[in-house]
Parts: sequence; structure tokens; C-alpha cells
Amino acid sequence: MSLASLQDHTAIDQDALRAECDEFRGKMAVSRNAFAQEIGVPPSTFAEWLGGTYRGNSEQVAQKVRKGIEALKDKATARATQPKKAPFLLTQTAKRIEQALEFAHYMPCITAVGMAPGVGKTLTCERYRASKPHVYLVTCEPSTASVTGLLGLIADELEIQQMPVGRLSKAIIDRLKGKDALLIADECQHLNPPALDQLRSLHDKAGCGIALVGNITVYRRLEGGGRGAGFAQIFSRVFKSIQQAAPLKADVDELIGWYGVEDTQVAKYLVTIAKKPGGLRGLTATMIQAQMLAGGAPLTLQHVQAGYAQLSPTVVQNS
Repeated sequence: MSLASLQDHTAIDQDALRAECDEFRGKMAVSRNAFAQEIGVPPSTFAEWLGGTYRGNSEQVAQKVRKGIEALKDKATARATQPKKAPFLLTQTAKRIEQALEFAHYMPCITAVGMAPGVGKTLTCERYRASKPHVYLVTCEPSTASVTGLLGLIADELEIQQMPVGRLSKAIIDRLKGKDALLIADECQHLNPPALDQLRSLHDKAGCGIALVGNITVYRRLEGGGRGAGFAQIFSRVFKSIQQAAPLKADVDELIGWYGVEDTQVAKYLVTIAKKPGGLRGLTATMIQAQMLAGGAPLTLQHVQAGYAQLSPTVVQNS
């Protein structure tokens, strides 16, 4: 905000200010009352001042109007230079995950989705839950690795009151049964064998679909332990699995395209970043940092390199 806007003025050109209000309001496409509220002036006072019929201290009102407009200009400038974060993109990987979730949902059966970090598996699961009825999502963590911890997560998701474990399992089964339900266990690499077997039991008794979603070790862990007593029953019920150790090239190209990157050197550098641990998440974080460094100026390779340096001490060379 300029120094002049912070000082008291005794000779504001109020007619020019009224014209500026009309122009600014037109750009915002808002009503007169809404504009008055945006600049912090009572709508009735603003209407009278704008029409030249205000009987009070019009100079004082003009001061408030000017300060309000200056604040709106500052807000518009801040928004124009604010870094853009890509929304959810239905990438090829996201489509693969959705297909696996849908398969588990409507068969119903157990599926395993093992993905590298940063490819959008959690966002895809959240989107699927939001778009379908009777889909429930829990996010596992080390503190909920046990049967008790897992059942507590599921009970919270189903809005079931906490109770002893034996009764809780039955309450969950009753809630899921007969609804064509799908239970998604995200980050399920944290679950211990008894907790995984509890998911198998829920599937058997409730007839619901189960999606085991986590990092790339998820299916390998099931496969490796599938011959042992701790994993055999659930491993034999996994009807479909997908494994992906890195983002697909099409995913990376789509995200780079969303950001409107046309410089081939910048695009090549971003592809290299996407191959690092963190995948698309790392690419997005780099772009946010780079945009902040660019400050609204056209993005260059130097901005992107400096943006990545903010996130990692490792120097990335274009391959």
C-alpha cells in the first residue's frame, strides 16, 4: 500500500473517486451493497455518498472509500502473484486406482493398491468416497496398527460409538452388511498381521469390498507373507492388485501441461524431479516455490532450480 493512502487527505477529488468506484465495482461484478461491505463502508452511507446526497462529512466518507479501494487493490495484487496449486487431476494413475476401487466395491472383493508416494492415491481415494454411496475411508498409522486401533478408526468413520472390541467388530459388520459397501484402508502398510486379518474377517462376514491402499510394499508384503499363517487367508482373497513404483509419464506430462510450462528445459527439469521420491507431490511443491520466487514474472529454469533447492539439498541435473 502506498504511503499516500495511509495519510489523511483534505482535498480528495470525490467525483474522480466515485468514477473509480464504479469502474472497480464493474470489474468485480458485484452489487453496490456488496462493494460497500468489501470496502468497509455502511451500504446506506455509501449509496448516499455515491449519489452526492450524503449530508454528513463527505470528506470523511471519501477517506474510508479510498482506503477500502486501496485495500482491494492490494488484495488483487496479492492474488495475482499467489502461486497456483494444481487441483485434483484425473491422471492415468488415478484412473487405475479408481478402477481397482470400483472392482473391490462392486464384486465385492479385496484389492491391493501399492503405489509410490506422491502419485495421488490418497486424493483419488477421497474423491471416490465423495462420489459414491456407502464408501468408507480410514487412514492407518503406526499408532493404529493393531486390531483395536483399526476397529476404532473404522468405528469413527461409520459414526459408531466406541465399545469393547468384540462388540465393536459386530457393530461394524452390522453397519456394513447388505449395503454394497466399500471400506478403503489407506496407508495400510502400517497394519500388523492381526489387523490385516481383521479386515479379511470384515469382508467375509459383512460381504463388503475391501481396498488395501498404501505404499509400494503393500502387495509385496502380502505376497511375501502369503505362504505364512499370518497372511495366507487375506492373500488368497486378493482378487486384483496394482503396483506402481513411480508416476507414469502421462501423469507428469499432464501436470506440467496444467501449469502451462512451454519452456522445454523447464519441462525436462520437472520430469527429472518427478522421478525422485515424492513424485508429483515434489513437482507441485517445486512449482509453488518457483512461482513465489518469480513473483509474477515469467517462469524460468533458474526459478525452478531455485525452487527445488528450497526443498532439497540435492542438486538435480537434467537427464
